[in-house]
Amino acid sequence: MSKVETAPVAPTVSAKKEGSRKITWKHFAPIVVALVVALIPAPAGLPQYAWYYFAIFSGVIVGLMFEPLPGGAIGLIAVTLVARLRLRPVLAGAAREARF
Repeated sequence: MSKVETAPVAPTVSAKKEGSRKITWKHFAPIVVALVVALIPAPAGLPQYAWYYFAIFSGVIVGLMFEPLPGGAIGLIAVTLVARLRLRPVLAGAAREARF
């Protein structure tokens, strides 16, 4: 029997470089959704700050679906945004009720 020799296979190089990510519509979708929901008037009986929290939540959900960034980064951006905007203290009522 004859022995068949094969040439070593060179590793394939991807045409897409690691550092060059193209910005697509997926990067803007969470921001657009959050802004559109925030610009809609709040339903009757719902405070405006609660509607803004819902808008940020909607943007986070869209961001987690399309994943333009890792999930942890999307969550961290949302928490930072809520803290920076100071819409209203989330636990303001709970702080008044707590008696130490």
